[in-house]
Formats: sequence, C-alpha cells, structure tokens
Amino acid sequence: MNGDKPKLDAKEKAVKYGPRTPNKFLIWANRYKKSPEDKQPSLQGYYTDRDMNMFKVAIWKNKSKDGDVYFSGSMEDLAVKQNVQDMPKPQPKKDDLEKDIPY
Repeated sequence: MNGDKPKLDAKEKAVKYGPRTPNKFLIWANRYKKSPEDKQPSLQGYYTDRDMNMFKVAIWKNKSKDGDVYFSGSMEDLAVKQNVQDMPKPQPKKDDLEKDIPY
C-alpha cells in the first residue's frame, strides 16, 4: 500500500458520511462538476427518513426559459439503515422430543 485510502462503495459512503438523525439531509457541492453544461449534479449528498432509511440525493441547478433559477433533484434508495445495531441472531430452541411423542 502506498498510503492510499481504500475506496468505499456507495453504501459504505452513505453509512460513513450520511446524517445520523432522522429526517435530515447532508448536502455538499459536487467538486467534479466542471461547467454548467456538465450533466453531473450541482449538489449531492444523503438523506435519512424517519425510519433511518438512507437515500442518495442529487440536485441540479437549472435555469428556466424566463431566466429564473430553480433546482431539481432525485433520491435513490440505498437499502441501508443508518445507526441501526445488528440484532442478535436467534438461538435455535432446544426441542424436547419426549413431548412430541403421542404415546
């Protein structure tokens, strides 16, 4: 290794950088957008709903025909829950075979 950080996938980034409370956005400017004609979103980030489900957010800055600036965006469900502890795996019940015998 030459000191580079390991690259995180989309879900790992969401868990690491996403908001930690319900109904919150975390949005930042897209540093890779080079010009207004570039198709990449102007802003990007993450959103958690009230059940702590994580979404990826993309927002584009647009201009109408009248010259008014407006924003449009999209959210992508990442199928990730934020701040949820792993539930312990249920232990199999010890079956009492003596009670299952009908005679």
